[in-house]
Amino acid sequence: MIYSLLFAYFVPIHYSFGTTELTMVLVIDKPLPRFLVRFSISILWAVFGATQSIYAVHFIYR
Repeated sequence: MIYSLLFAYFVPIHYSFGTTELTMVLVIDKPLPRFLVRFSISILWAVFGATQSIYAVHFIYR
């Protein structure tokens, strides 16, 4: 639930080039302090990475 709320709030823009993924988040229109925005984005991508790892393990060992 935290992931979906942060994702809806920050609305990241994704670009993919081969094996590289670039993600941009516009922070100018966010009313939160810059430190809190950076911390929240870090939490967002940590949860995203953990979710991808769980999916990978699930499908490899299935």
